[in-house]
Amino acid sequence: MYSMLMQSMNVESKGLPSVAPMRTLPVMRGIQAGRFYYLSMCHLGFVAKNFNLPAKDTPEHKIIQRQMNPGRIPKIAEYLVQYHEDYVLPPIIVSIEGETHFTPISSENENLQMGVLSIPESADFHINDGQHRCAAIREALEKRPEMKLETIGVVFYTDGGVKRSRQMFSDLNGHPVRTNTNINATFDNRQFMPGVTKETIEKAPALRERVERFASSCARGSPRLFTMSALVRAHTELLKSSNKEKKDPERSVDTCVRFWNVLQENLPELEEVVTGESQAKDIKESYIYHNSIALQSLARLANELIEEDSATWEEQLSKVSKIDWNRNNPDWEGRAMNGGRLSTGGKNPLLTKNYFKIKLGLKLSDQEKELESFHIQR
Repeated sequence: MYSMLMQSMNVESKGLPSVAPMRTLPVMRGIQAGRFYYLSMCHLGFVAKNFNLPAKDTPEHKIIQRQMNPGRIPKIAEYLVQYHEDYVLPPIIVSIEGETHFTPISSENENLQMGVLSIPESADFHINDGQHRCAAIREALEKRPEMKLETIGVVFYTDGGVKRSRQMFSDLNGHPVRTNTNINATFDNRQFMPGVTKETIEKAPALRERVERFASSCARGSPRLFTMSALVRAHTELLKSSNKEKKDPERSVDTCVRFWNVLQENLPELEEVVTGESQAKDIKESYIYHNSIALQSLARLANELIEEDSATWEEQLSKVSKIDWNRNNPDWEGRAMNGGRLSTGGKNPLLTKNYFKIKLGLKLSDQEKELESFHIQR
């Protein structure tokens, strides 16, 4: 009798069916590794109400995933609020600790995987993937409560428990490969600087067809000289300004193109690569100016020159032809290089810019003099 009752109820968990108040969700049922799981489109309001984060005093043996990073939550929330008409949120993965009951919408074979999942109010939800998204949704709804009826995909596993949830977290996070900064910059159509950079690439002859947009670095034999991410960082430095130019796409692109035109005319062999007389590999083998550290420092210098005199900055910057850009130049050590390797860390960009200013005959500020003195004493 008991067996027949269980089969008729289609209960997919051990124990008697619950008589407690239920939460019901329309779901699709699937199977992985012989276990049922469910996909549902849940209202953001449901997520904010039901998917709670673990308490700060949760015992260590009950913690199922990494600690929250509070700094991530406001960023995601602001993204949702700012782009509430054009945002994307990937699904959340949740384990249910408690009995569940799945009811197909009909007895026909083709509909057996569509139905309603009943979850007792007493059941606990464990967030396996998406805890920052859940917290951000809750924060975003405080500013835009009208978003509560919008939906997000939620994958439910019904064999929850600390041990199983910990293993799921490890499986989910142990294998994905993060995209590199180059791909992020290439695909980003929202942020200002990637947009300016893409347009600059099309208009500056030195960059056209010479930018690596996907791989994290330029292969030695490829015709690419600059990475997308390095250009975005350099253009960000170039357009740091007290005026509103950085908010004006047209003027910003114009400044970036002018910057690259000066470099094309005054950096070793770059003009020859543009005209086809030399190959990109010759520059990569012999010089360093195509690397991020040099580009950032050149852009900082150009920004400073623009701030001092917007009418003469290009003439001043053209003096970079006086610099020995050879990779073997010992002056790069401790500035653009550490231990013979190019580095954008620490004080390297500032010390590299100092070197440019010295070679161009420009005055150092008191702060730059102090940094230079410290560098020489080392």
